[in-house]
Amino acid sequence: MSAAGDARAGSAVGPVQQGLKEALIETLTAILSPVQEVRAAAEEQIKVLEVTEGLLSTKLTAGAVAGLD
Repeated sequence: MSAAGDARAGSAVGPVQQGLKEALIETLTAILSPVQEVRAAAEEQIKVLEVTEGLLSTKLTAGAVAGLD
């Protein structure tokens, strides 16, 4: 892969990782809420983030393997 291709791949991952980090911090903060409904919603969001992280990891791994051709 060319240097330009590497730069594009890195820039595409950065914003996604930043967004996931922000969502995780927001969700972890909500888990500490004294309001039960907010905590319950945060617990559901963690489940979504776990799936999202797994899918993203799978996609990135598949892309890396495909790039080895």
